[in-house]
Amino acid sequence: MLIFCPQESARFTYILNELLVRRMGITYTITDNESYFLKSSALKLNYSLNVYPNCVNIPMCSLLFEQTVAAQDIQVHAHNKWLHVFFELDVEVPVSLHEKYTLLPFDLFAASFYLLSRYEELLPKRSTDLHGRFEAKNSLAVQNEFIHLPLIDCWMEELKLQILEHFPTIQFKQHQIKFINTIDIDFVYQFKALTLYNKLKKSIGFVFRNQLSQVKNVWFPLDPDPYDTYSQLMLSHVETLFFVLMANGTKHDKNIHLNSQEFHNLLKRLNQSFQLGVHPSIQSHRFPKQTQKEIEHLSTIIQKQIQISRQHFLKFKWPDTFRKLSEAGIKEDYSMAYPDVLGFRAATAFPFKAFDCKNNCELNILIHSPCVMDVTLKNQLKHTPDEAIDEVKKLQHNVAKVGGEFIGIWHNSSFDEYQGWRNWERVYHALYSK
Repeated sequence: MLIFCPQESARFTYILNELLVRRMGITYTITDNESYFLKSSALKLNYSLNVYPNCVNIPMCSLLFEQTVAAQDIQVHAHNKWLHVFFELDVEVPVSLHEKYTLLPFDLFAASFYLLSRYEELLPKRSTDLHGRFEAKNSLAVQNEFIHLPLIDCWMEELKLQILEHFPTIQFKQHQIKFINTIDIDFVYQFKALTLYNKLKKSIGFVFRNQLSQVKNVWFPLDPDPYDTYSQLMLSHVETLFFVLMANGTKHDKNIHLNSQEFHNLLKRLNQSFQLGVHPSIQSHRFPKQTQKEIEHLSTIIQKQIQISRQHFLKFKWPDTFRKLSEAGIKEDYSMAYPDVLGFRAATAFPFKAFDCKNNCELNILIHSPCVMDVTLKNQLKHTPDEAIDEVKKLQHNVAKVGGEFIGIWHNSSFDEYQGWRNWERVYHALYSK
């Protein structure tokens, strides 16, 4: 594809690579030579404030050519063809232009960049929750009710149609929905393999919460343990990834002893059939070297390089957390989700490279976007299993239309009837049933 644009930038190149190369399978060349562009018979796209014939014209705002991060004047409007649009521009069409042309009503490239680069998470005065996380309620997608849509992917499907109007023989890269099952192991076992100190601590907790029947299970563990659900979690028909918490001893980072034989045996067993990743702890945000330590510990146990991760409690700071993960050898991360809202945090169901807007550079880490989590369905949204399955099917349908990744988050602890998970195995299996 030949693209006319009067200037270039790292941001512009990034979004072209993401949208055209990775999603469409189209290579491109940029030119600022207007005469050359008009004479060319190649597949063409114009990104400027001019309107040219025989191509798709995308009006250009300034975002992709700015060097800083600043509040943007964004008004989101519903559109019958593009669903939701912002960065709208009024571009004057020359009266002499009588040939066929297509003019988009908004800057698709800048809007996509704003969402993929998580620009809104970098803005000053953004509020955070009690764990220091960017809140879903402050996102453009939640405020304008398109969080349930992989909006960028929907835009790309419409852009393909517009391009085909001018170049009907073009072949685009084909995509089909891909299911990825991801499991967080925050607590390997509920009662099994506890140290004496942890038995005493857990017993006191049960007494304090008036759950006296559970105290017996602490000292005489059930067989099987309520959290020993790994056989149930092993779906042979879909890619399954396990993310393991490699920390202990804080309020939010609790696990059995990391050097216990039971812990090591489980990880080695899972490693035989599945890819294991690190689940960086809450405390890793306080101590710069903690993430590296946790990665190395897991790598030592399973004798394999760790390349995937998901943040515990989905706690991250964009883009700092991902820069540190990349420096620690992580190639792909699965944290791009909200803890309290279903949907597509970055408005896409496709994996994408992280981009650092402050330094205007792409980071060497691929970001995957889960769209549904067990505890969000049950604890945050208060859904019954049947209601949860309905939500899952709606999200699956939206992903299937664009052919991206459908990624669910589950926990090995989310089958325990004592904690209210009765019948939720139906929801788990519904995640990956077509």
